[in-house]
Amino acid sequence: MLGLKSRQEMLGLAFPDIPKSRIRREGQRWKKENARIAKKERRGAIAKKVVDIYSHDLDYRFLYEGVLYFFAVFLKTDMQHLNYRLTRKINLAAKWCPSTDSSFDRSTMLSEYCEEGNP
Repeated sequence: MLGLKSRQEMLGLAFPDIPKSRIRREGQRWKKENARIAKKERRGAIAKKVVDIYSHDLDYRFLYEGVLYFFAVFLKTDMQHLNYRLTRKINLAAKWCPSTDSSFDRSTMLSEYCEEGNP
C-alpha cells in the first residue's frame, strides 16, 4: 500500500527499544479507554433525552408516574408481606422493577426515581 506502514510498525520504528507486544497492549488499552468514554457519553445523552421528554411531554409524564406509582405501591406491600412472613402473598414487583444500571433502567431511569422516594 504505497509504502504505508501499520501503526505498530511506525511506533516500533519510533521506539525500537519497546517490544511490539507492549505497543500492542497499549493500543488495546487506549481503544478500551476511548470506548468507555464514548459509552458514558451515550448514557449521558440518553439520560438527558429522558429528562427532556419527561419535562415537556405530559402524556409521557403521566405514564411514567403511573408506572412509578405502581412499582412503589407493590414494592411497599411486598415488604410488608415479607415482614409478616406471608410469602405466598408476595407478588413479582421486585423481580420486574428495573435495578440500577440495568439495560431497561438506562432508557427509563425508573430506579433512580424510586430510590429518591418521589412517589
